[in-house]
Amino acid sequence: KFIEKLLIHDGVKKIDKKAFADCASLHDVTLGENVKHIGPESFAYTAIERIVLPAKARFINHETWDGNTAFYGSKLKEYVLDGENDLYTTIDGVLYIKTQCGLRLRSLPSAFAGHLQIPDGVYQINKMACMGCSELTSVFVPESVKDICDDAFRDCTKLENIEFDGKIDSIGMFCFHNCVSLK
Repeated sequence: KFIEKLLIHDGVKKIDKKAFADCASLHDVTLGENVKHIGPESFAYTAIERIVLPAKARFINHETWDGNTAFYGSKLKEYVLDGENDLYTTIDGVLYIKTQCGLRLRSLPSAFAGHLQIPDGVYQINKMACMGCSELTSVFVPESVKDICDDAFRDCTKLENIEFDGKIDSIGMFCFHNCVSLK
């Protein structure tokens, strides 16, 4: 409960499930260059407001990092990249994956509050990308978005409005599960 800052050494490759969960004073984390796996709820219910991802970050699939589950219930407000990254980019503190087709929304910080304006050029909202963002109130989805994956907005309890600017090809299972304020 007394850990406030954490610098993960470059030799660390994996952060296990719930490794730092409930470290209520933990507010600043910098990941080492070789971390490839962040386990579910590894930083859940912490005071983390920003996390610095290394320039060589490579959390590609859902087995290495399920969207917001690592930071569920935390105070995370922004993702920061430590240098240029060929796989990820951040826009207004939100983490996106770069692909040949455009951007995929990878993870919305769990304490993101208010309106989310998804930028044009994003074509997919990843599995669990916004899950548990309990202060998210509205979302604008541009025409470029074609797919919204499973559990993308699950447990966004204050989400009231989603505006779609175009045609969505698929909306995944439990995408809006427990979005009790959705009108």
